[in-house]
Amino acid sequence: MVPPLMVEAVCRWVSGEESRTLLTWQTEELGARQRLAREVLGGHPLGGRPHGANLWLPLPEGLRSAVLVDALAQRNVRVTSAEPFCVGSEPARRRCACA
Repeated sequence: MVPPLMVEAVCRWVSGEESRTLLTWQTEELGARQRLAREVLGGHPLGGRPHGANLWLPLPEGLRSAVLVDALAQRNVRVTSAEPFCVGSEPARRRCACA
């Protein structure tokens, strides 16, 4: 069981004005990052929500996500494959997440 004092503290924080301010800031920041990434990657088909934390890059046929992740890491660009986002026994889709 969660301690009642913790529940009360979180309820007050979530219902307060500060949480709305922080949520607005975060939504605007994620939107700005999405727009910047789309500008930089403009020639590529991309998936993702306008204010989401991830931008999905479908991979061309024959390119394995692990190869792309490693190649970009050598250039100090951090991305991840779709694998960590999979649930169950379904295979990951052929794409990478740019966060």
